Amino acid sequence: MVVSIFDLTTKIPEILLGQDMVNNVVSFYVTPADATAGVNPIPIPTTYQNITNPQAIYVGITNTATGCYVGGVQFFNIEVKPGVTATAPALPYTLCDIEGENDGFTSFDLTLQSLLDEILNGQDPLDYLLTFHQTLANAMDAENPLGASYTNIINPQIIYARVENAASGCYDVVEVILKVNQLPVITLANSYRLCVDQNGLPIASEEGAASPPVIDTGLDATLYSFEWSIDGVVQVGETGASIIATTGGVYQVTITQLSSGCQTVVSSTVTVSQAPVEWSFNLTNGAFADNHTVEILAQGLGEYVYRIDDGPFQESNVFSNVAPGVHTITIKDANGCGQVSFDIGVVDYPNYFTPNNDGYHDTWNIIGIADFDATANIYIFDRYGKLLKQISPLSTGWDGTYNGTALPSSDYWFRVEYTDQGIQKEIRGHFSLKR
Repeated sequence: MVVSIFDLTTKIPEILLGQDMVNNVVSFYVTPADATAGVNPIPIPTTYQNITNPQAIYVGITNTATGCYVGGVQFFNIEVKPGVTATAPALPYTLCDIEGENDGFTSFDLTLQSLLDEILNGQDPLDYLLTFHQTLANAMDAENPLGASYTNIINPQIIYARVENAASGCYDVVEVILKVNQLPVITLANSYRLCVDQNGLPIASEEGAASPPVIDTGLDATLYSFEWSIDGVVQVGETGASIIATTGGVYQVTITQLSSGCQTVVSSTVTVSQAPVEWSFNLTNGAFADNHTVEILAQGLGEYVYRIDDGPFQESNVFSNVAPGVHTITIKDANGCGQVSFDIGVVDYPNYFTPNNDGYHDTWNIIGIADFDATANIYIFDRYGKLLKQISPLSTGWDGTYNGTALPSSDYWFRVEYTDQGIQKEIRGHFSLKR
């Protein structure tokens, strides 16, 4: 038989409903006969243990003012129903912050079997109803139960588990702590720059950030573990909080918090850049053009900017209105991974020369043609068509003499036979000799 301790005096307000609560004294009896006779009252009604289940308790009322007594008319039943216990989880229900932003809020599965088992603590789930509630009041009143999935509204948060005996309606309520483990916010640059030489080997940068770059999580290696991969391939031996990037690709690090096992994954891209490995130029309008336009060609892994002589760097690889003569072209990697410089010749001829041995314009030749076609033939004539001199593009030029005799100031003519992109060409013109 199931027994329990009852406080019978809690029924007095109900027994004396509408009657004098001061002069009327209530006594309790096990049998109706005792209650009628007013004998053998239960001595300590505040801690009475039932002797049957259920059991009738009989009531007697004595009016202390008049001495009148009535008993055996009223009675009530006491009953011990199947009890229930709810066991508070020993530890918070903890999840990693894996949903959305790393903000301390995530969805908790309130049907998690291990959680239910701990709260029921061996009680048959078929006999008990377990519900979760956001407030204690809701849990006590069995109102507004939470669904199977619940997202916390603060971190940590207390919710309440109500366990109710399906047969008796008895219930118990305990606290359940929901906690979200947040990982530190890891901020890596979207991309890093790696400089390489012509063989693809890492080199130091000439400008900007250091090369090879160091990708650093900034975390304490005693609190976290790290696994690095490049383009999806795990890098064996790379288990530190940082990695030196010696090759291009997508770098990804899986960070595990040792205390919780929570993980986060961050990634960044390493872009390879280098100075030009091949370069050349074109005179897009050909030699002897009215407007000399130079196109610079560069090959390599970099993004390049271009400069002619000491001018500013520009993104365009085309220079217009370039003066005849030798110019220095510089091609620079825009990411700071090096540069190359080389000289080009823009082919044209001077309109005059002054062979007076003052060091300026003392000879005449076709400007820049030695770089354009070193085998070109250059012929110089007087105004009557007499051949005065044949000179080489590689020579210092004509000094204004014929057979050792200085010729007078006048106009002279020339003819140049040269090759342009495999095609034999010829150009004629004239210039002035001034003394």
